[in-house]
Amino acid sequence: MNLLLNIFLTVVPLLLGTYLSTLEIRKEQKIVAWIICLFVCILGIYKIVKEKKVEKKESKEKQYYHQLQERQELRGLGRLESYINGLGENPLLKDFFYMGQKYEKEFKYYEAMKEFKKCLSHPKATLSNKVASNIFIGNCYNLLF
Repeated sequence: MNLLLNIFLTVVPLLLGTYLSTLEIRKEQKIVAWIICLFVCILGIYKIVKEKKVEKKESKEKQYYHQLQERQELRGLGRLESYINGLGENPLLKDFFYMGQKYEKEFKYYEAMKEFKKCLSHPKATLSNKVASNIFIGNCYNLLF
């Protein structure tokens, strides 16, 4: 619906102005019609730009609160504040990796695989994160047998 409104506010006035300029009316009327059509088109473009700014702001806020939620979850797990601050973006995902690697170094392969599997289900995990997790899981299986 929003897309149709944006098209209506930007393209239709230009088409209408073009059509009106082909009619047999006085030059002053054509100029006034074009001015009105351009004004409506500019308002449509302004509306689109304003919506994009609002979407960008909401996205940044959502990302910020998600990161705060992850940090709070790490605090609940008993992680030190300095450790949490050093994780940067996606702290919970990085914590899963670090804990998995820690368990792997301690020869606790089943615990390490559990941590790496958490990386696979994390909402912010990229394809490369998932590939790395699968490789780590495979390494743990290899070391077990």
